Amino acid sequence: MPDSKPKTAQDAYEIVRQLSSGERDKLEILMGKDESSGWASPEIKQAWMEEIARREQLHREGKNPDIPWEEAREKVLEHLDNLRQ
Repeated sequence: MPDSKPKTAQDAYEIVRQLSSGERDKLEILMGKDESSGWASPEIKQAWMEEIARREQLHREGKNPDIPWEEAREKVLEHLDNLRQ
């Protein structure tokens, strides 16, 4: 990737992948503190907590279908892109 600003989530992902785990942890903390990023929105946090609880319940009931990591990752990235539009 050329030395330019990332234009897509995939571009940003490629940059973040190159960080050490400590630097990724710092990035997560910074994103959590950045009110304008959407990551810190109480509504988004609440929605994710409810979704996690729903999926955990389905898993306990044996009703949670297995989804390949790449498919799940793409769905999450698409969802995040839609939230920011």
